[in-house]
Formats: sequence, structure tokens, C-alpha cells
Amino acid sequence: MKDYRRKRIQIISAVTLVLAGLMILSILWTTIRNTTHDKTYAKQQKEELVSRDSKKVLCGDIIDTNGTVIASAKKDGNGQKIQYEDPYAYTLFVGLTEGMDSPETYGLYELYQDELYSTVKDEEKGATIQMSIDSSLQKYAYNLLKKQNKRGSAIIMDAKTGAVKACAFTPSVNGNNLSSTWKEDLQNSGGFIKPLRNPAVPGSIYKITTSVGILEEGLENEAVKDEGSVKIGNTTLSNSGGAAHGKISLPQGFLSSSNVYFGTMGEKYLKQEKLENLADRFLIGKNLRLDFGTVSSTFYTNNKKTKFTDIQNAWTAIGQNQVQLTIVNAAMIAQTIANDGIMMKPYAVRSIYHGSGQDKTYEMKTKPQEYKKVTEKAVTDKLRQIMKSTGEHYTKQLTGKNTIKAGGKEISIGLKTGTGEIGNNKRNSIWITSMAPADDPEYVIAMNIYDSDEAGKSLLGDIISLYQQAMK
Repeated sequence: MKDYRRKRIQIISAVTLVLAGLMILSILWTTIRNTTHDKTYAKQQKEELVSRDSKKVLCGDIIDTNGTVIASAKKDGNGQKIQYEDPYAYTLFVGLTEGMDSPETYGLYELYQDELYSTVKDEEKGATIQMSIDSSLQKYAYNLLKKQNKRGSAIIMDAKTGAVKACAFTPSVNGNNLSSTWKEDLQNSGGFIKPLRNPAVPGSIYKITTSVGILEEGLENEAVKDEGSVKIGNTTLSNSGGAAHGKISLPQGFLSSSNVYFGTMGEKYLKQEKLENLADRFLIGKNLRLDFGTVSSTFYTNNKKTKFTDIQNAWTAIGQNQVQLTIVNAAMIAQTIANDGIMMKPYAVRSIYHGSGQDKTYEMKTKPQEYKKVTEKAVTDKLRQIMKSTGEHYTKQLTGKNTIKAGGKEISIGLKTGTGEIGNNKRNSIWITSMAPADDPEYVIAMNIYDSDEAGKSLLGDIISLYQQAMK
């Protein structure tokens, strides 16, 4: 009897472990792919899916959120060639390929090769990928960047879900007619094949994360005497242009983007432990595997922890030192504040399916996914108001009014500008990250221009234009 009971317990334990393992695998799969799967497709995949064959199957189409074809494969002799609806606007975000078996394959063409070259029944093309991006917004953002004639990036993201509505980069390459030297040409013009793995110094937009720390520690009313510069150790930390702002606390320090205020708060109160904790919560210094590629940022150089000096704590608090971000990181910071402290996982792939029309069968649909809770709503409520006041200040400087007209109504933009110093040559990496309408954000928009002699606020006209386009 004892042996029977022991064997029964062992069987129950084994079954329980197997079920638990299957459940964990299921959760991991959903987390990794950021999707939910349709049962109909799963059955069809098992029964009818044809193995990919680059000689027989045309690469599937990539379409935008409205069904506009962004990129489509055409037969080219014995092979095939990808043609983009706009040869420059999409390539560095959507991806590039010189064919299924080519090592020169990037973006969605690398991440979803299996799906793009797999068919059901006797279909000629592989699966269709529908993105969350709006092709008209994508082209609009790209053309704004192109006018700058520099390395740049811009992103429009849904503030509540994390869906990417546009993400563009300059310089770009002609995806419809790639030259034999396209990679060298892109590099020589200051661009990157994988721009989301090449972050830049953020400057003062990073003060958003520092402000979260100040608010969490109850230090928003702690006053700092700003005389235009402050000596920390043997180093002098100065404001832009040496401007002195007098006795200020967080709201005034944020509005004036005082390096003296934020540097002092970082060095005297927050220190390395808190600054590192804030970066960790905002996922700075991580390689984020998203459904459109890997996004890289740094908090420490090469993400290897080092001991900061007092001046390094001050530099970190103002977005200098070893901190580097991509445009996606900049948008994620603003999105967290816009969404009551909840960071959503950015995504750009809405669904992947076979067939069309009523015969459409889905492999998967993306479900918005909460990345993590970064901070409390009480903190973001205060910070959102500070960002709104700052946005209204800069908007009035530019337009004469503290609001803009977008979507048929007057709205405020909540924002933070940034001017990151590049070395000692007086050149800057300039930024704005923002949300609108500031009281109940629908969109987050961020923009960066690298190697500029301007300040971050010079981008505000383009940011306003993007909101007006997005909210039409």
C-alpha cells in the first residue's frame, strides 16, 4: 500500500511539473513575441503550412495600420526584389534585404524570415506583416528630418498602448535601388544600418528621470541657489550660457533646465545608488528585444558598473557622463510619465496573417503589454504638470500662444528639451521628448538631431507639426 501511495504521489508530482513547465513556456513565448495566438491559425499551421522555399515563395508584404502596402516583393529574373512604397522613409526602421539567403538582411526581414517566406495551400506569397505605423505619418516624420540634413531620428508613439505610429531615421538609403557600396555610403554620411543600437548623449531630457527621483524622495521643495555655476570637487558645472536663476526648487529648475539645480540634487541628495536605481527602472543600460529589433542604451560605458565621483553623479543627473539613449528610450521615458507611471512595451507589429479578405487567417495579433510599473501616479501627476508648464512656456515663446491647435481643439504640449554636449567641440546632440494633450496624453513624440550647433528647443516647431499631423 505504501509503495502504491508513493508511486501515485510521484505520478501526480511529475504531471504537475510538466503542466507547470508548459505554462511557464507559454508565458515566456507570449512575453518574448508580445503577441496572442489565434487557434485557427495554429490548427492550419499544423495541417497545411508549407515549408519556406525562397525559390518558390515570394516574400510576404509589409503593410501599414491602414492596409497601405509599405514593401512588397516582385519577381526579378530567377529571384525577387523588395520594392518600397517610399524608397527612403521606411528602410532603416522596417528593414532591408537582398534576398532570403543573403547575409545582408535587417529589421523585420531578419526577425520574421520564417513567417515572410512561409505559405499555406498554394499561395504565391508568404505571410503579410501588418505594422502599427501609419505610412503618411512615417513619410511626414522622415521629410521633417531630411530638411535638417543631419543624422536624426523621430518617433510617434501611442501614449496608452506603446504602439509605434512612426519611427524614421536620417540619413537613409534607397531600398529600391541599393548600390554595391550602400553601407559605406551610409556610414560616410554619418548614418547607421541599425540606428537603434547606436545611442547618443541625451542631455537635459534625462532630467525627467532625475525629477522622478527628486519627487520620490520628497525633495521637490528643496531650494538650490543657482548663481550660474557650481564647483563640485575640482570641476565647475555651469548652466547653458552661464545663466543664473537664483533660489530655485524643482518646478523652476525644470523650466530653466538648470544644470546647477539638477547637478546639485544628483551629487548631494540622490547620489549614485538612487541614480542607478532610476536608470534601472526606466530600462536604461539594457538591450531591449522588441518586435521591431533590439534597442540599446547605456548608463555605464559598455554597461560595466564603475564607481562615480561626485561630479560624475552631477553629470549623470543632467544627462551627461556615461548616459546614452536612442529615440525609442526617449519616447519610453515620456510615455511612462504620460501613462501614470506605467511603462508600456513599444511594439510595431500589429499582426501577421496568411490569406486576404474574408479568407484571412491570423497567426498572431499583438496585445498591448505592460512592461513595468516605474513609479507612482502621484509622482507622475506632479511631473506631468511641470512638463505642461514647461511646454506652454516654450510654445508661447515660439508662437505667441501657450497652446497649439490640433485635432480641432486647443491643446498644451508637455515636454522637456535637451542639449547633450558631444566632446569639447561645441557640437550638440539636441532633443525634445514630449506628450500631448498634456492633461490626458494620446501621443508621445520625440525627436533628435545629432551634431548640431542649435539647442533642443529649436526642434519645437517640428514637434508641433508632428502633433498636428498625428491628430488630424
